[in-house]
Amino acid sequence: MKSGRTGSPGLRFRPDRSPQLCAAATCEEGLMIFIVLGEGENGPVSVTCETPVAALTRARLLFDEGARDVLIDADGQEYAPADFNRLFVRKGRIEAEE
Repeated sequence: MKSGRTGSPGLRFRPDRSPQLCAAATCEEGLMIFIVLGEGENGPVSVTCETPVAALTRARLLFDEGARDVLIDADGQEYAPADFNRLFVRKGRIEAEE
């Protein structure tokens, strides 16, 4: 596996921790951490996000930059961006409106 920059600022793969281990991490305050994973031009990339909207935005950015197999990991479960949007982002907006 390669590490380092993929041509996008802030997108790094951490070879010292597998994506599964990273995805299991949560903040001490009990907040969920979202891991955006993809296969970039120079190898695998991953980035952590603190909110569902940030994770979806980063996934779209990765896809726009040519990454393949873009997934969002939420608490150990991987989702395609469209499914993640439906389950986390839209659902949160509907609940906030009620």
